[in-house]
Amino acid sequence: MTVVVDADDDYHITRAALGAHDVANGVLAVHPTVGVSAMAALAQDILVALGKLPTAVVKEPLTATAMWMITTAWVIGMDIRQLVILRAHRLPRPALARLVQLAADANTSLTLVWHARPPARWEGLLPTATIRILQAGAAPVAADEQQPPVAAFADVPEQQCSPLMSKQRQEQARLVMCQALPEVPQSNVLHFRANAFRALSREDFARVDLLYTSAMDAACAFLSAHPDYCKEIQTSAGVDLHGDGKESGDRDVPDGQVAERLKFALDDLAVQVGGLPSASASLPRPWEDREAIARFVTELVVAAPSHAHTVALLHGAQAGFLLHGIHLVIPANPEKLGGPGFVDPPLTPAVAEQIRSHIIDPVRAGALAAFLATGLSAWWLSLISMCRLAPDASILRAYTPFKIGYPIPLWARDLLAAARAFAVLQNCDDDERFLATGIGVGGQTLADTAQRCGLNLREFMLDGHRDDWRLQMRCFWVALPFHPRDHAVRRSPACT
Repeated sequence: MTVVVDADDDYHITRAALGAHDVANGVLAVHPTVGVSAMAALAQDILVALGKLPTAVVKEPLTATAMWMITTAWVIGMDIRQLVILRAHRLPRPALARLVQLAADANTSLTLVWHARPPARWEGLLPTATIRILQAGAAPVAADEQQPPVAAFADVPEQQCSPLMSKQRQEQARLVMCQALPEVPQSNVLHFRANAFRALSREDFARVDLLYTSAMDAACAFLSAHPDYCKEIQTSAGVDLHGDGKESGDRDVPDGQVAERLKFALDDLAVQVGGLPSASASLPRPWEDREAIARFVTELVVAAPSHAHTVALLHGAQAGFLLHGIHLVIPANPEKLGGPGFVDPPLTPAVAEQIRSHIIDPVRAGALAAFLATGLSAWWLSLISMCRLAPDASILRAYTPFKIGYPIPLWARDLLAAARAFAVLQNCDDDERFLATGIGVGGQTLADTAQRCGLNLREFMLDGHRDDWRLQMRCFWVALPFHPRDHAVRRSPACT
């Protein structure tokens, strides 16, 4: 703990301390309410400094112990690494001791700004703290002694074929994710782009096409890094197709087995899929790694701000898969099933901030954020244990018919991290259901939390027997990859 002694109550010291406040970068500066000495009041001041609405903080009928536990959970969840408290000389001894405990629980550095003459013995005032004394002006008030290492970006897998989009168009596609889109045609993948061109204005189509093309590139990048696809292109690089369309190893496959395999293709694309080039008797066959496909499409659409954005991205991904000989089947009317990309309201940065500012209870805030991010029914969500949340809160894993990792948008991860921290502070085990109390029977608590934030949940989303659209999604090989396979094998580091 650091104590900055400012015996002259220098205005510049106070200004520097308040100027260091930057919650996004882990620095929290708190100016306690003057004339209030209650223990709960200091915790409320910290919550307000974290971005909570004062009215939401004050109206919570909580004891001082509960308020401090909630405050600690939010400090941990929002990754506050430096806590600066001004007017520390006016705080009672119990409040100072509680700040030391908060810093220890949250593993954060504590800086007290002492705007008065120091006491004769600091050990008598703060017996449990290791104190470093700084005179005003000796060092920056909120200087962090050990800056956390900056995480390096992982290398992006080299694509099997050249990207369709330039860097400039990629930046334009990111901007489209923040813009409104009109309603898009309800067409299958083979007709979507043409129908969108006919139905939309030139400007609207250009925005939809940016998302569509970016999803095609994302599909290629995903396949380039997947071992199943890499193995396939290695195997098919030397395939000798005969005039009858069968590979040399499949010429003797009985017609009954070929017909059985073709049942996978008799869906919404029917004859069109059967017309893809390079078909053989071993195709179509299912793609085995359903979890990877589910993870890819979820990451693709989780940040989509509307159904129109989601539909454009999904059809672009389908087109990208087809270019690689793979058919990704999306169920009809996915918006009626719910799930990532089709949650109403979507978990945008603005919605996450509404939850963060209006809700004090970290479990209720985390439950609502998880509900909007995953699209899981309230019943499924209530079963998820604490150990299913990744250490950085980037992934929430659930076991439905098969294991799925639900990516949590960057702007909402602190909400789930705070819910987990609150459970840990209550000595919950890793296998306990840490969101259950924020959901309630039949999702009633969830709906009440959303209403407090000014959000309205669609009633069918709370149905405990609902399966989201990805559980009805299928994926299978329908053709050999049709880029130049010698070029693909040579360029792809993932396939060597």
